[in-house]
Amino acid sequence: MYEVFHVTVHGAGHIKKGQPCEDSSITLEDEVCKIFVVADGHGDSNCPRSKTGSEYICRIASEELKSFAGTIREQEWEQKLFSPRSKEQLVRQLIASIIGKWKMAVNEEFRQNPLTAEERSNCAKYISQYDAGKRIEHIYGTTMIAGLLTDKYLLLLQQGDGRCDVFDQQGSVSQPIPWDDRCFSNVTTSLCDTDAIPSCRYEVVDVQEHPVAACMAGSDGVEDSFFSMDLVHSYYRDLLKYAVEHSVTELRDYLEEVLPEFSANGSNDDTSIGGFIDVDLVRSLLPRFERDNQIVEAESSLKQLDDRILSMENGKMQFLEKKCKQAYDEFMKAGGALFQAEDVHPGENSSGINSSDSKYEEKKKKFEDAVKEKEEYSSRYEKYKAERENVKLRMEMLARGDVLVDEVTVEAEPEKVKVEAEQEKLEVEPETVKPEAEQQKLETVQAKSEPQEELDKPEIEQAKPEHDQPEPVTYMPEHSQKKVNVQPWIAPQLGIKDFSQRANKIMKKLFGDEDE
Repeated sequence: MYEVFHVTVHGAGHIKKGQPCEDSSITLEDEVCKIFVVADGHGDSNCPRSKTGSEYICRIASEELKSFAGTIREQEWEQKLFSPRSKEQLVRQLIASIIGKWKMAVNEEFRQNPLTAEERSNCAKYISQYDAGKRIEHIYGTTMIAGLLTDKYLLLLQQGDGRCDVFDQQGSVSQPIPWDDRCFSNVTTSLCDTDAIPSCRYEVVDVQEHPVAACMAGSDGVEDSFFSMDLVHSYYRDLLKYAVEHSVTELRDYLEEVLPEFSANGSNDDTSIGGFIDVDLVRSLLPRFERDNQIVEAESSLKQLDDRILSMENGKMQFLEKKCKQAYDEFMKAGGALFQAEDVHPGENSSGINSSDSKYEEKKKKFEDAVKEKEEYSSRYEKYKAERENVKLRMEMLARGDVLVDEVTVEAEPEKVKVEAEQEKLEVEPETVKPEAEQQKLETVQAKSEPQEELDKPEIEQAKPEHDQPEPVTYMPEHSQKKVNVQPWIAPQLGIKDFSQRANKIMKKLFGDEDE
């Protein structure tokens, strides 16, 4: 019932820098089980052979998982995998075997092929340890996500970052592998950690009791291309839809074609995806997937509208209020005491005022222009507020299942929205407006990370400007920097006919012809 697939593409950032693809992936299947493994080598000069490390773990893990599945079946131990105590013993033995054999393999590879002069020059911070025969695994640092599927259970393993989505038979999505809080921002755990065996996480799913429609795992090159995990879920739902409409084989070919451009418009990182798909079960879930994606799209639209409205309120709206007040005061002053004596309001005719007074006429015109500008801008502001209410209503209807909306009615380019919002902030006089909220800025980081030990971790070379830097974290190594260069809100999915293409235009109609 299930088909297994994998794909790995070279990241745009690595191609530009002349670096090799450090991701790897593999699939393996027989009459007993289906297996995938995706691995993400650390893009750091101090780990010059992470490409080899990721290739080795894919081969070793797939072989060990196959052997494990055969043993479990021969010994009829499937039920032991659902007992907490026996499950821990069995899976920890498997993890120890995988990581132990990987460490033996990379040490042997190093013994046969010592570091070249070029490799030595690029990993100066660790070369003394390498020369002393210590931390050799660090040279080959990589992460790993692996899946083993039989007719009885789904076993998932993970060391390091990346994400694994599991869709059940009702279409709900979860990430069942426990998350390691040490994987945050630009830092990840690794197979080269000294505590890699005990810190490797896992999950076992009884697929007879809890059928699985699909499992999709990706290296961090996928998640780093999106601003939220909900968008990652939506992306995987769209890939599953593609598999149903074409085939799993064509999905793999399609990903090989579009992921390079996906990387260029997203994380710039190498990207690997692997998983299991039950096409028939997924087909029955497509209406649910469509509705869930539209809810995520509406939520993204609402977020854009909220930020747009907040920017207007804290930016140009305040500026125009002050501009009108200043023009009003100058207009009143130009009219002289006669205004106040006769209680004449600005804009009304008064025979007692010398309308030929050039200064008075100038101030009157200035005030009228300020009022007109404020009214025009307020009209646009009210349009955004009205659209926000429409989106909220649409979200409520989708959540109730009352209606399946084909399209979000407004379109726009998020980049345009962001640029215009920044322009409006620049129009505000610095002393008059102090926005209460600033739009979150993404970190720009360059590659992957290594283990969390503090004794031998160099300071990270920060990629952001000094005034944007977080508090220094001395244990982050150089390769903990990951290049993240995403488009605002949603990275375009480059040919995928899905929600992100529509959401990338979510605000266009609001501007109409009046906008540039």
